[in-house]
Amino acid sequence: MARVIEIREITDGLAKIELLEYIKGKKRVYPSNIANTLRLPLEQVFRITNELLGEGKVEEA
Repeated sequence: MARVIEIREITDGLAKIELLEYIKGKKRVYPSNIANTLRLPLEQVFRITNELLGEGKVEEA
């Protein structure tokens, strides 16, 4: 049976903080896992991840 995830609507700023906290100490994290765990829209996760890549705060695996 499929699991239903209720997506939260939060600002990119808050999502960025949560995303950075979530990935801290992890070697590899997939955007879909971030979106599911933090209950964020996948589009928002990709947008923030690209920002963080541009800022040099995360790197591609």
